[in-house]
Amino acid sequence: MPLAAQEIPARESSGWQKLFREHAAGYKIAIQGAPDAEVKLTSEPVLHWSQPVRGGADGAVFLWVREGLPVAVGTLFIWPMENGQQGVSHELHSLSQQPLIATWKDRKWTPPKDSVKWNPLSKTTPAKAAEQRLRQIRHCC
Repeated sequence: MPLAAQEIPARESSGWQKLFREHAAGYKIAIQGAPDAEVKLTSEPVLHWSQPVRGGADGAVFLWVREGLPVAVGTLFIWPMENGQQGVSHELHSLSQQPLIATWKDRKWTPPKDSVKWNPLSKTTPAKAAEQRLRQIRHCC
């Protein structure tokens, strides 16, 4: 359920966050060789962050998914430029075993095939408690 405007923390509704959402929405990501495979940006960033030590006061992490599974993750953030203004950077990473192609404005990104390798977990049933699941994950891989 979406939050009312007054319930959204100020940082999440900042001008930078709006710009990050616009930039993320401008990406068109596709799986090479599968033109009908729809890759969609999730409706909300999965993380808002800042890096005040390096001067980056605002950032957001976005996911692009296909059939509910992530195929790419990207972070957009600001950083101080030498002229005293803020620059905006984009970093993308493939989470797909299939080759991707992404375009944003006049830029193209084509990470290599098998940028990530997914390994199956053991057939152990996930524990109900978060602490126990974390322990299972640490011991499985």
